[in-house]
Amino acid sequence: MLNIFDSTNTMITLWGYNLSYIEAVAVLSSIACIWLAAKEKIVNFAFGLVCTGLYAVFFYQEHLYSSMTLNIVFFCFNIYGYFLWTRPKKGEENENNELRVRRSSRQMQAVLLAVIAIGTIAWGLAIVHLHEWTPAVFEQATRFPYIDSFVMVASIVAQLLMAQKKLENWILWIVIDVVATFLYAFAGYTFTAILYAILVIIAIKGLYDWQKSYKNKHTNTLIYKEQN
Repeated sequence: MLNIFDSTNTMITLWGYNLSYIEAVAVLSSIACIWLAAKEKIVNFAFGLVCTGLYAVFFYQEHLYSSMTLNIVFFCFNIYGYFLWTRPKKGEENENNELRVRRSSRQMQAVLLAVIAIGTIAWGLAIVHLHEWTPAVFEQATRFPYIDSFVMVASIVAQLLMAQKKLENWILWIVIDVVATFLYAFAGYTFTAILYAILVIIAIKGLYDWQKSYKNKHTNTLIYKEQN
C-alpha cells in the first residue's frame, strides 16, 4: 500500500513518461482545487489538502526541496483559508455569508512584491547548501534553486492572498504558473508541467470571475449606501 506513495511506482507510461500514482492523483486534485477556488466554492480546500499533502511527499522524493516546503505551507494555508472563508468579519461577508472578494491596497502590493524578491534570493542561497547542512535528510543538491525558490516564495504570497480572498492572487498565480510550467518541463515532470499549463488557463478564468464578483459586490455596496 505504501508503494502507492512512491514516485517511482508507475501507474501508466504515456509517450515515454512514467506517470506515478502519487503524481497522477496530485495533478487531478490540484486541477479540481483551483477550479473550485475560481468558482468561490468552499470545497476547494478539501481538494487542496489532498493535492498539497501528496505533492509534499512527491517533491521530497524528487529532491525539489523548495517545492516540497511550498506544499507543506500550502497544506496549512488551506486550513487557514477555510476558516477565513467560512467565518468572515462583519462587513466582509457576501450574500452567502462567506468572505467576499476584496482588493489589496497599492502599498500592500508593493510590500508583497518586495517580499517576493528578497525571499527568492534569500531562500535560493539557503537551499543551494541545504544538502550540505543536513545530508541525512536531503541526500542531493536541489535542482534549479532560484527558479524553484521564486515559485515557492511567490506561491506562498499568492496562496495567502487567496486565503484572504484578495483579487490580486490570480494575477500572481498566472505569472507563477507560467514559470512553473517551464520549470517542471525542464526538470522532466511532464504531467506536472501540463498541470501548470492548465492552471494558467484556470487562473485567467479565476481572475475574470473574481473581478466580476468584486465589481458586482462593490456596485451593490455603493447603491446600498446611496439609498441609506
